[in-house]
Amino acid sequence: MKEDEDGCTALRIAVAGGHRRMVQEMVYRNKNLAAIFSGKISQREAALPVEEASRKGDSELVKLLYIVTPLRLLFDENGGKHGAGVLKFCIQRGMFGKF
Repeated sequence: MKEDEDGCTALRIAVAGGHRRMVQEMVYRNKNLAAIFSGKISQREAALPVEEASRKGDSELVKLLYIVTPLRLLFDENGGKHGAGVLKFCIQRGMFGKF
């Protein structure tokens, strides 16, 4: 898998840019792309594409990527840090509606 100078994959760049159709097509062709950690932007640790979508507040991309992201990557590895990150950003961005 090729990455840019910041360590980001094409999928991560598409997610960051909000290119929903491109993300959908990439994941449709290769669901394994959703399981690739990439990027170390602004001193942040490498993240999954679903984490980037939640960080950007794009609920449609979060839904699309969450379905194809292996749950073991969100909950088991690193003590559930990546799953907690997705949840945190979804709450902060108001993706669950108002309480």
